[in-house]
Amino acid sequence: MQIRKMNRDEIEPVRTMRAPYYEEYKDLVSEDHWNALKRTLSSENDVKPGVDIFVAEISGKIVGSVVLFPGKTEAYEWTTQRPDYPEIRMLAVDQGDRRRTHAPLH
Repeated sequence: MQIRKMNRDEIEPVRTMRAPYYEEYKDLVSEDHWNALKRTLSSENDVKPGVDIFVAEISGKIVGSVVLFPGKTEAYEWTTQRPDYPEIRMLAVDQGDRRRTHAPLH
């Protein structure tokens, strides 16, 4: 497994994979919350200045991603709160690749 910064040309595939990876939580939140979350997962908040996206890759296939927002950055559409500290958001990993331990981490 390799963890690396996402290449800019990978943004659309990464955004597309996020919502399906969160699908298992759909019934645990209200419909309004779920719809807001889906919008956020595919929004352009992840390309704001200073934001970094990292991907997990196994055998050349992206199996997950996470977004690191610097402090004082608005990360969600439904709030204008801007915490002073960095935040990890939009952690999305293919369910079949979670808990993999046999692949070496680079």
